Amino acid sequence: MRSFGGSANAAHLLFSDVFHVLAVSVHQFSCTNADVVFGLTLEARVQTGLLPAVLEAPRNQVVLAGQPVTLMVRAGGCEPLAYQWQCNGTDIPGATHPRCAIAQAQASHSGDYRVIVWNPLGTNQASARLDVVDCGPVIAVQPQAATNALGDTYTFEVGAIGIEPLRYQWLLNGAILPGATNATLTLANIQTNDYGTYSVLVASVCDAVTSQDALLLPWNLGPGPCPTKHTPFGWMVSRGPPVISS
Repeated sequence: MRSFGGSANAAHLLFSDVFHVLAVSVHQFSCTNADVVFGLTLEARVQTGLLPAVLEAPRNQVVLAGQPVTLMVRAGGCEPLAYQWQCNGTDIPGATHPRCAIAQAQASHSGDYRVIVWNPLGTNQASARLDVVDCGPVIAVQPQAATNALGDTYTFEVGAIGIEPLRYQWLLNGAILPGATNATLTLANIQTNDYGTYSVLVASVCDAVTSQDALLLPWNLGPGPCPTKHTPFGWMVSRGPPVISS
């Protein structure tokens, strides 16, 4: 707490960091007549607190036409918090809550969504992409590359939406893997011939689509070409300490 002031014709300024109160008092009095005294006190609450913070951003979504979809944000900060959702930069009428719900998604609902959150101290925002497809299939989660040692186990996964039933076929280096017809592909006890480029074909009654490639590499190589060099004794792979070939 700080205080500034004097005796006669004094002005006092008090500021409390604990209670966030600004108080100003003005007093005038006569040194010879104690009855002539008046005072003025002004008290105001200082606005303190937190700017809006996005605690959980809305997620990108791909949905089929006609399905319900909800975009949601979780925010914190000084109350009250206000919200405004936008699609492709334009305010959505009535979308002024943490949830933006669409009862029946249509192709026209596809776009870049943004929610602006604000309070008396400032603003924040978060974005997400919504894609509405008529039939599909559409791959929403691509299989991921991995680096594994011999004997390890690894599972590739794909996430797709479309009119059911969806059918899957995994490929290794472009060749069909017999029996690999699920949304996941588990490789147990990985061997040398398991390394390569994996992808998956997803089909529905409407269409078919192939995922992006996902590499499975030996753990001690990693992505990129294996450096080689020529020696008087022939070709050799150079990784780690020098190796002499004979």
